[in-house]
Amino acid sequence: MSYYQEDLPPVPPPDTITGDSTPVAADHLSESKDVFLVEFEGPNDLDNPKNWPLSKKLRTVFLVSMLTVNLTFASSVSSAAIEYVKDDFKVDHATSNLQTAVFLFGFAFGALPLAPLSELYGRAPVYSATLFISTLFELGGALAPNIQTLVITRFFAGFFGATPLSNAGGSIADMCTPSLRTLIFPIFASCGFLGPLLGPVIGGWVCQEAGWKWAYWVTFFWGMAVLVLVVLFAPETLADAILRKKAKVLRKTTGDSRYHAAAEFSEDQTVAMFKTAMSRPFVFMVREPIIIFMTL
Repeated sequence: MSYYQEDLPPVPPPDTITGDSTPVAADHLSESKDVFLVEFEGPNDLDNPKNWPLSKKLRTVFLVSMLTVNLTFASSVSSAAIEYVKDDFKVDHATSNLQTAVFLFGFAFGALPLAPLSELYGRAPVYSATLFISTLFELGGALAPNIQTLVITRFFAGFFGATPLSNAGGSIADMCTPSLRTLIFPIFASCGFLGPLLGPVIGGWVCQEAGWKWAYWVTFFWGMAVLVLVVLFAPETLADAILRKKAKVLRKTTGDSRYHAAAEFSEDQTVAMFKTAMSRPFVFMVREPIIIFMTL
């Protein structure tokens, strides 16, 4: 842990002091008589996710993978209910198929605004909050009295359920070195294909034996089970979020308000950071050749 005091030399331009990853606005430091900057205790600090034991990293990857399986299962389970919904609500095949289509639309629209939230507030709370909301909308689908309600709940289930696929890469990068990522990413990516495989199989059997609404009841119970696991066992992986929490604990236990993490000095720039994160995908689409060719 390092500290800055008013008798230190002037801060050189640009007007920031950079730590491991997050710029610290110099004007915030100059306003206080002294600020204790909370950082990791050396390169081997076990609070740093990159120094976690391999077992803890694998456990976290497993939980993130379960989030992904839950999402992709929810996206495909409705395909088994199309004919049953068609007959129950007396609609045509195209209208019944909207329950699957709008979920994917919701996922596309939700990934863009929800992904930056994990950079601002941490991975774990964003995973938990969005999974909880998405699962509640799956419950709405199970209780839907008409096709309109079903389509609307499916859209928002996809919207709020988008975070596992959009944020999981960040969680893995938080913990793993580049060499370890080459082993972890294929394992995680394979889980993205497991959900679409299980969805129609389980959904088809459930719809045939218990009715199409039970396809959504199964999705709801599965989502709640994964939520419990994530809330109880998923650790925070974002370094900035860990240091913010550490600084908060130090301020509370010592009664000294001078303890701060570097990321806390940029909290007043949240709107600007959010705008940057929202525009970055479009910038990549026109400036990065590999993105251009992969998205054609």
